[in-house]
Amino acid sequence: MSTKKNVLMICSWLDYKLRLGSFFMEQALILSDEFNFILINFRPVKFKFKNFKKIFKIEKNIYEEKVTILYLYYPSFKIFKNNYFLKLIEKKAFRVLHQYFKKDKIEIDLLHAQSVFDAVFWALSYHEEYKTPYLLTEHN
Repeated sequence: MSTKKNVLMICSWLDYKLRLGSFFMEQALILSDEFNFILINFRPVKFKFKNFKKIFKIEKNIYEEKVTILYLYYPSFKIFKNNYFLKLIEKKAFRVLHQYFKKDKIEIDLLHAQSVFDAVFWALSYHEEYKTPYLLTEHN
């Protein structure tokens, strides 16, 4: 018996409770007998004191007892829009995510970006950092 591959599906939009992006969840569920799917949505949070506890935290949900859904919150600043500062935030988000996977002994075999909007940006950056193969699908 072979071990199932782990696929990190990066979703540009996803809200488990509101059922937004339900097609991401349904696709993962359909393929869950063959692959372990982890869906992730990177969520910007305005950098304010009241949001401080949420920044660089991961929220976890389980869909139909088969698909893991993660939200990773990262700080969003109106003032800093330069590439260097955004790269620092991105690297910190990846370190948090990587530590999460390491703690749970999860190794990602494939990244699947579901859109050319935010998802492909995160997938390409993750690929550059960890050399994980990626796949992009666009729907329209």
